[in-house]
Amino acid sequence: MKHTTLLLLFLPVALAHGQDFPMPTTDARWVCTLYGVEPIPPPVTYTLWQANNYCANGQDTTINSTSYTKLEHCSGGYKGAFRNDAGRVYYVPGDSLQEFLLYDFTLSDGETATDVYFEPAWSGEGWLADVTVSNTSISTEYEGRKVLYLQAGGTWIEGIGAQWGLLSEPWVNVSNYELRLECMSHADTLRYPVVVPGAGACELIMGVADPESSTLGLHPNPTDGLVTISGLPQQGPMSITVFGVDGRSVRTEGFTASNLVQVDLSALPSGVYVIEAIIAEQRIRGTVVRQ
Repeated sequence: MKHTTLLLLFLPVALAHGQDFPMPTTDARWVCTLYGVEPIPPPVTYTLWQANNYCANGQDTTINSTSYTKLEHCSGGYKGAFRNDAGRVYYVPGDSLQEFLLYDFTLSDGETATDVYFEPAWSGEGWLADVTVSNTSISTEYEGRKVLYLQAGGTWIEGIGAQWGLLSEPWVNVSNYELRLECMSHADTLRYPVVVPGAGACELIMGVADPESSTLGLHPNPTDGLVTISGLPQQGPMSITVFGVDGRSVRTEGFTASNLVQVDLSALPSGVYVIEAIIAEQRIRGTVVRQ
């Protein structure tokens, strides 16, 4: 009887959902990060260890006679392929021809999906796990999308992906690291993490392990406020703009480029920021973590 009552209570919500939110296949970006966490001594210190930017640009591919959309590294390079199928998202890793279940938004409270694909934070290799849903809701924060709260601690948002990153593990980690979906955008509209979607695509975070991905030196990084900028190609008038990962400018300043330029981020909240320098019509960027 209690179970039936719950079904009746949730029935209007389920009917109100109605709209389908498949994973977008064109003009979509996912910015995913991995942080090291040092809790001792207080305050907690976060260090950006890894950043992965994934893009879906509407490029189709056929694998085993089935049509998919390519998922690529935004800087270039094939990551894998995915397809939507009536609320389920299937994924084929770049080094495989085998299809795996990535998300199942048809699940209800207490239901389990078997052999769900994910990539552990450290290895990036594909793993499979059974995923059980603790409860679901229809979120007004995300345009009426269905949200699945997993028993292991993860959260899936319909048409956006996992809250800890597109291919993230589904459980709460017990090690000193933290996964984040920093930003997700579709068709130049922010979908996550903003409560009310706004205009603008996610600002891509440059890979922290790739020295060629950024020519703008930022030190110290992470920082508790003051950042020294190096790597400027020449001296002269320039502008410095600081962006959040949602692509929005949070401050702009004018400078005369020299061997020592400093920007103070102490008034900004903790997070990842992209600093852009424009000098002599040349645009240079770097990424910094504000602790």
